[in-house]
Amino acid sequence: HQKLLEILLARPEYSKAITKIIGWMEQWEKWKMGKFFNSHVTDFLRFVILARYGGSWMDFDAIVVQSFDGYRNAVGRDIARAVDGTCPWCLGVDDVYLAPGVLINWDQFHPMLLKALIIGFDANKYDPNCFNCVGPKAMTIAYKFSGASVWLFRDTYSKVGGIVAATRRGENDAQRSKHSKDNVHVLESFQLYPV
Repeated sequence: HQKLLEILLARPEYSKAITKIIGWMEQWEKWKMGKFFNSHVTDFLRFVILARYGGSWMDFDAIVVQSFDGYRNAVGRDIARAVDGTCPWCLGVDDVYLAPGVLINWDQFHPMLLKALIIGFDANKYDPNCFNCVGPKAMTIAYKFSGASVWLFRDTYSKVGGIVAATRRGENDAQRSKHSKDNVHVLESFQLYPV
C-alpha cells in the first residue's frame, strides 16, 4: 500500500483508480487461487515500482542486441499469434502488442504506467485466469488511451545520434513508433532478438 500512497500524493488525479487497485490488493488471498497469479504479481510489482521510482525492467529472456542509449519510456513489442488469427486489443497491425517485460528508462509517475496499472488491477474487472490481461493487454490498451493512433513504419533505417529512426511506409510493416502526443517508444524487434 505504501508505494501506491506515495504515487497518490504525487498524482492526486489518480485517487479513484488507486482506490480500486488497493481494493485488488485487499483480495490477495482470493486472487492467489488464480492460475496466473505469480505472473500477475510480477506485472503488478513492475508497474508499481516503475511508476513510483522510474527506471528500467527487463525479463530474463530478453536479449539486448543494440544499445538503448538515448531512449526514454521505451517498451518492447511482440506479435500475439492468436489462435483465431485476431487480437482485438492489439495495435491493429500484424497483431502487434506491447510487451512490458522490456521497459527502458521510464519516467517516474509516467501516466502510461499508471494507466496500465489501473487497467490490469481494477478489482471489479480483474480476471485471474487471463494470462496476458494485466501485462501486455493492459500496457497496449494504456498506449492506445495515450493518444497513440499513428504508427511509424519501417522503410529505411538511419542512425541519428546512435538511435535507429524509421520513416513512414505501408500498413503491413509496423516496426517502431514515437508519437508527437507522447514520449513513448515502441522498440524494434531487432533491438531485442538476434534473429
